[in-house]
Amino acid sequence: MDIPLGSPSALGHDPSHYGREPLRVLLFMTVPIVWLVGACQQRVRWSRGQYAFEDGFMAAAVMLYFANAAVALYGSYHSLLDPIKDLETAMFSLIVCEGGYALLSVTIRYAIALFLWRKVTTDFHRYCIYYFMAWAWVVSLLYVLYITFTFDSEQASQPPENAWLDSLPVQGLMVVFAMLDIWLLALAQRISWTLGLSKRSSKMVDVLVFMGIIAAIVLITRNAYLWYIPVSQNDVLDRISGGQIWEVLETTLGIIAGCAATLIRTGNDNGRRELEQNSPVSAPRGGSRSSRRAAGGWRLSQFKSWLRPHPRART
Repeated sequence: MDIPLGSPSALGHDPSHYGREPLRVLLFMTVPIVWLVGACQQRVRWSRGQYAFEDGFMAAAVMLYFANAAVALYGSYHSLLDPIKDLETAMFSLIVCEGGYALLSVTIRYAIALFLWRKVTTDFHRYCIYYFMAWAWVVSLLYVLYITFTFDSEQASQPPENAWLDSLPVQGLMVVFAMLDIWLLALAQRISWTLGLSKRSSKMVDVLVFMGIIAAIVLITRNAYLWYIPVSQNDVLDRISGGQIWEVLETTLGIIAGCAATLIRTGNDNGRRELEQNSPVSAPRGGSRSSRRAAGGWRLSQFKSWLRPHPRART
């Protein structure tokens, strides 16, 4: 069946496809926001000389987000332009986006967990973070393996097998993801109380916790949305698009919250304070910008300065 290029279906204006328009509009709004937030976070951390592993994880999360968005847009546009293969393309987009979502979510969680691990001062909090990272990796790996070996696009495109999104393992793993998010947020709030942050940093932690709670609610809402909508051949495309909309919302909130978390400056970080006091390149608060930046984080030049003998020790 050939579709004329000037027809409404070819132009993406078929009224039956209006249910998939919000996904494209949302991606066009969130992709620039994520790019701007991620670029600002990377620039600030690099300029402070405090670039660490969690910043690398956050950069990887932003790249995975762009790749996931590209696949979602590919499936959305192809399903609008080619109604014959729209269901097959949408299913392909779904399976790739779900696998990318698992990797993206665990990358964001690892970035926030590593940042919190650098700030904790008790062994109990460190063990909690270790357990969280282990569980997050195991659950994400199980989710990727499940959708890889149990998903069949040909069977999923025919009722009633297209209720794959309603399967108990998928719903159960999504609930575990939400519980892990709540666990991490509670741990972040507890750590912020223990460290005694400044008023500005406390507000940033509150923003992190608030956005994390919203992300968990969005994740649970996605499950409810996919669970209760009737399954039929007509609404399966809108059903997939709706699931991807909630997925985009959750990952966007997670990246913004993770970038905000890595920019928090603690008021009584004992390890950093001891580093600044003992470092030979540490400068007072009124020093130059370069000296203050060198005293605030780990730099290669700072490490080399530790290897040089002190000027007073020379004869």
